[in-house]
Amino acid sequence: MTDIRDQLGRASVTDTPPLDLDALHERVRNRRRWRKIALGAVGLVVALVVGGIATGTSDGSPRVQLATEAPEDTTTTTEAPTTTTTTTTPSASSTTSTVPTTQPPAVVPQTEPLTHRPISGTYRGAGLQYEPFPGSCASLAHRLDAVFVLDAGEQWNYRADYCGTVDGAIWAPGTTWTGAGTFMFTTPAGATITGTFTSRAVLPSTGEPYDLTVTGGTGDWTGATGTCHLTNQMRMLPSGLQEQAGTFACDLHVTGG
Repeated sequence: MTDIRDQLGRASVTDTPPLDLDALHERVRNRRRWRKIALGAVGLVVALVVGGIATGTSDGSPRVQLATEAPEDTTTTTEAPTTTTTTTTPSASSTTSTVPTTQPPAVVPQTEPLTHRPISGTYRGAGLQYEPFPGSCASLAHRLDAVFVLDAGEQWNYRADYCGTVDGAIWAPGTTWTGAGTFMFTTPAGATITGTFTSRAVLPSTGEPYDLTVTGGTGDWTGATGTCHLTNQMRMLPSGLQEQAGTFACDLHVTGG
């Protein structure tokens, strides 16, 4: 259009030659043709650029990215691995036995310790010989009541019941008398000590030593065991009683204190 205005301006000048319209039209057509060619080249470049961008996408869909846009976030997210815990239940065949391999020792009951109680002293008493009642003794029946005085001063009552036997004629020399029976001591506190004894003498006799075997007791003497050794002096009294006296020494034990 600038060329046309220039042509018209020069036409207004009188000394310029007349306008050549055909030349003007040809020039205009040439300019339009080159403009179309330029626009087509630009379009081709744009198409090539868009096609290159479209083939560079990862999902296959075309995407146009302007040069002024910020670059895409390239941060990579890494997921933590998942850990699976498996619990195994033991079968019946793998159950651990609770029976101890070593058996504890058997519990042995402990017996109470024995306390040693020795005693000694003197005694005096009177014996009675009488006819035995049925079921008591085979021949002679005897009973002795005496008082035992301990060295500490305590007095114990004593009673013995026993049977006597003679191995021959009572007046014959060398005849032996044997007595066997039971006895019981009674203390001032009411405790008792019981047992058995056997004594022997060659007739005629003024007394022979013998032993008592302690087998039990009550009160302070519960569970008493041991022996007592007695010396014996015997003489006949006018009343028909038989006096017995002597010393004694007992080695006794009781259960507990």
